[in-house]
Amino acid sequence: MTASQSLAKMAVKAKASAFGNYIDPERMLADLPNMVLVELDVPEYERNGLGGMVAKTLRYEFVDLNQHGCEAMSIGAERSRAHMIYTDMKPVVVGTLKDVEARAPDVAKFLMERRYGPEMVAVGVLRAASMGLGVATADEQARLVAFLNKYHRRATWLETHPMDVRMANMEAMIGEGAAFDWARIFPTVETGEL
Repeated sequence: MTASQSLAKMAVKAKASAFGNYIDPERMLADLPNMVLVELDVPEYERNGLGGMVAKTLRYEFVDLNQHGCEAMSIGAERSRAHMIYTDMKPVVVGTLKDVEARAPDVAKFLMERRYGPEMVAVGVLRAASMGLGVATADEQARLVAFLNKYHRRATWLETHPMDVRMANMEAMIGEGAAFDWARIFPTVETGEL
């Protein structure tokens, strides 16, 4: 077993009761490898034009529940609130930062040359693939950079405004869900989609 394989199987021993109301007993926890990147269906990300959340996992062994579960920390934002990962979030393991970069080395190189950090490079590679973008033309490069800047800005806001997000998610549950008014939140930079 290699060091990375053993790291993937590691888990922090914890009691679910120490997490308080943070773990939803009505939902099934997802057991994923430790310290890998995942894409998750998170309604506020989808609703606000970001696609799935890209996050890093931290694996727990909940000794009082006799099961494993994972917490996610969003990447691509200045900071992240912790998200428990449930199976209904349809987690897709995309691997380590290096695994993601290897999927599209030309995109990764382009973003690194523009001084994006490793996590934003990973978001860029994943989003370029889902958007059908490369970096062969100036238009594709501009569209990718514009999207990454939007992702960073909006994800940071979502992660640092949990009450606003919670209220918007509750509205969405009764059929009134709408994206935030980004032109009002960021009036000098939200000038439309490329």
